[in-house]
Amino acid sequence: MSCSCFMTRSVFHVMFVLLLFAVSVSCDEQEGSGNHTTSPVADGTYPNYMVPVWKDKMIAHANNLTEDGISIFLDCMRTGYKYRLVAFQGCRIVGLLANFDRAKYGDEIRERVAKLGGIAATTMAMGSHMVSAKVQSMGCFAIQALADGHRKHTHEAINLGAVDVVTWVLKHHGSLDAEIAEYCSAAVASLAYDPLGASRLGQAGAVDAIIASMKAHLSKKPEIQIYSCAALQRLMGGDQRNLERVKQNKHAIFAIVDAIKTFNSHPTVVSICGGLIQSNSNTYLPPKA
Repeated sequence: MSCSCFMTRSVFHVMFVLLLFAVSVSCDEQEGSGNHTTSPVADGTYPNYMVPVWKDKMIAHANNLTEDGISIFLDCMRTGYKYRLVAFQGCRIVGLLANFDRAKYGDEIRERVAKLGGIAATTMAMGSHMVSAKVQSMGCFAIQALADGHRKHTHEAINLGAVDVVTWVLKHHGSLDAEIAEYCSAAVASLAYDPLGASRLGQAGAVDAIIASMKAHLSKKPEIQIYSCAALQRLMGGDQRNLERVKQNKHAIFAIVDAIKTFNSHPTVVSICGGLIQSNSNTYLPPKA
């Protein structure tokens, strides 16, 4: 099962983004009249008035889809990542590019993004804005899209700290913010598809974080429950120790059953969360009193 099938709406979002700008301009060009400059100031950051311009230029270059266009976009993202708007838009665009028209391009675009440093740029942006829900949710979206079913990208993301960042965000903000619960649970599911990811995520505490976010957002979007059940299934399938972690969490079975009850008319919730119970009924459910 691939999490990409649950996030197809993101693929359609990119079609809107690609209509926004028709002209690519260099990230290093001056914008407008006056003495605006993109030269770094003494502390290594840029003037605040350049931040909206950055957003526009990143979108313009990303729309290009070529190696040169994506390279300039990522350069802009790496240069301005300390600004929340730049980090948010950068992570969002990385995710959109990685998901873009896979029926036509296959892995071509997301491999281009990864080759040019998109994974590192994403983890860097996330690590610089740990308390920003918008940056973290879009960072998880990007990680999910880049890693989903791609072993090389998954290992690169793990080595660049994605497991620690995603798990930390879920632990501290997953129960408080529905977007973080949705996108970061999906990122866990993608990273856990590889046994190395499942092992590292389990050690970092992803099991308890997933279950907590499921409970906190039970009455909200069904996607949260779908991604969470998918994440738990992959965590348990990839590392036997995660089976014990789920078993030791007294809320686990109740969270899964409640998800099925709440969204009993949603076929994907019933299929994935129900399948999670059926495939592990003798392994992780707590013993009867």
